[in-house]
Amino acid sequence: MDAELELEVAFELMLASILTKSPDPATREQAYLALMQAEKPAFPPLEALTCANVQPTLRSACDGLGKMACSGCSLVSYCSEACQKEHWKLHKQDCRNPLKSEGWLPSWVRERRPPVFLRFETPEEVLSPTMGVISLTSNDNDATKNLNAAPVGTDTHLLLPSWVQEGRQPTFAGVESPTENLHQQPNAEFQGGLALWGNVPAMDVINLGANENEAAKNLNVAFVASGDMRHVVKTINSLPSDFSGDLTILLNDITVPIACRNLTLLFVLGMIPDEVLAADVALHFWYSVFLPREYRAQVYLAVSAALNKNPCNSTGTPLGKRSTVFISYPPEALPILENLRPGSNDSKPSALDAQIEYRRVTTAPSQRDYRDRMYAKLRPSHRVSVQEYRRSGIVLPFGAPSFHFDCPNVSLFSPDGRWLQHDSSHPLDGWDISDVISAGEAHGCRPEDIYGCLYFYLTEELRMFSQRLREFSISFRLYSQEACGLALAIKSGLAELGLPSTVRFDRIHVSNILDVQYVGIDAVLTTWGPLLSASPFATILGYFMNWLLLEKEGDPATCGGEVINECIMRIRDRDEREMKLRARKSGRDPMPDSATFVQRGVMAMTMQALSAVHDNSKPFRAYLNKEGLPSILKRTKLQLKESHMIVPRRLRVPLRSPPNALPEFPDDEAWYNYTNLNRYSWVERFVEFSRE
Repeated sequence: MDAELELEVAFELMLASILTKSPDPATREQAYLALMQAEKPAFPPLEALTCANVQPTLRSACDGLGKMACSGCSLVSYCSEACQKEHWKLHKQDCRNPLKSEGWLPSWVRERRPPVFLRFETPEEVLSPTMGVISLTSNDNDATKNLNAAPVGTDTHLLLPSWVQEGRQPTFAGVESPTENLHQQPNAEFQGGLALWGNVPAMDVINLGANENEAAKNLNVAFVASGDMRHVVKTINSLPSDFSGDLTILLNDITVPIACRNLTLLFVLGMIPDEVLAADVALHFWYSVFLPREYRAQVYLAVSAALNKNPCNSTGTPLGKRSTVFISYPPEALPILENLRPGSNDSKPSALDAQIEYRRVTTAPSQRDYRDRMYAKLRPSHRVSVQEYRRSGIVLPFGAPSFHFDCPNVSLFSPDGRWLQHDSSHPLDGWDISDVISAGEAHGCRPEDIYGCLYFYLTEELRMFSQRLREFSISFRLYSQEACGLALAIKSGLAELGLPSTVRFDRIHVSNILDVQYVGIDAVLTTWGPLLSASPFATILGYFMNWLLLEKEGDPATCGGEVINECIMRIRDRDEREMKLRARKSGRDPMPDSATFVQRGVMAMTMQALSAVHDNSKPFRAYLNKEGLPSILKRTKLQLKESHMIVPRRLRVPLRSPPNALPEFPDDEAWYNYTNLNRYSWVERFVEFSRE
């Protein structure tokens, strides 16, 4: 671009910026559109995997397609041998990363000590001798009687927790079970945080084809404790392409920062004129810790343009030609939205502060054993891929240009610049891993580049969602209130909610506030049950995640040696095949050394893996009865569906499966992807309620 043209563009942008302050809404709208169209990224959204020959210091990248995968790691691909050779001096740091070695061992094994996360409820915790870990039976507290269970050459003293070595009860006995917090950590600072990304896969809460099966059907859907937008995206994208009904979506979350992120995503996807660019901006606003400068500007402009269209919110803010958004947020939402403005004096954190804070959280020394436990479950290239995401915080194919991501995503940080989430928060946990990998491969990514696969999967989903916002007739009602209070307010007919007291919903998704630690079954069904429509397909659906805290029999570790051994045998078979597969690929002896036996024993005993092969249907039913579900159903005139019609009872089981169905893993690859790459607890139980 010559100097004269640059001056002309700069003058037009300056004029547009001035016009955004015009008293005329139409003038302001045109100004916002002009600014959004001008803010183009240095590197456009990816359509396919590109050549990994990127030179960050020169801020340059080859624009060829990545067709030749690196034979050493399969994380990157090149357009030619010349590019691969030129890039080797940079790529060899990743390709020779110690984490990629088949001989890599967790820190506690290298340092010959127990890992800090070995927390057992009692000294009688059962560990499998077949996995090379000492078995402590319920009738024998003297661990020395079982030392022959350890592999030859293993320092058995290192395998025992301190309370077993010292012949005493652990200090936490009776306080928590191994499944109370599957990621429980010694440092309280890293235990909590907001759930901005979700921890169960996105679900279609309408499932139109299996229920109403009418493309012209008008539907009202309530997400009463939404968390992020993934269920909304999945639900709308799952509708048939010829859907012509009117869709009303109530979207509520009591946590104001989460509600503001949802509003921002809707405005980005509905207001940015270019749907391809809108999807890319939304993807990174949702999941990347840093954004290109142009993307941060786009986010603020999209929110400003939307609010400019209807500052009073009386008739809703248009999204495209047919969709609208009504907002009823508390006053504390305003400074959060204002903080999105680039260059704001109050905008925190700075890019440097954000980098320091993100690194502080993701590299905390107190969390080293937890990180190594995560890495130990992964294949070598996946370790490097996950490490790179934890280092950069950016969802992109491995090796893609990222040097222009130089602005912090302020929505992921608190007003004082602190990271908002758990340090192990993982974008992959909100989506189906098989779909993610399939989308990546369709765009040229190898499964090893799991975040590259995620990038292309989210690109497809968000482009479709952006298009449907503009084509379908969707009315969004956004709130940030306590869920049961919102139901009572709707029934009382408060005008500011924008919903009549007569409104009834065809689907009410209550997430996991059914857990007694949040709201509980009684309060949820009592307040939201009357708002369920009379349609035979109308359903209240949700799930339980913490029920094992009150029903110990659902925990495989408390079910006796026979149940545990059966579960362990199932896990061991999968684990043995995975070890042999790695051995064939590496050319090493498939029999692991004693240190690796220790590692494998710890990994195999994670409660997630045990619960994935354990039938907990009877304990779950007992839990529901203890919570008084039969009397609650009688009083609310609802019924627990015996046959599900919308979502399966558990992850990875068929829709209409019986209560005792176990998660299905058709092959070892599926087992690895869902139990190692994903980090579900496998104790989640989904329920559906309907009118009597």
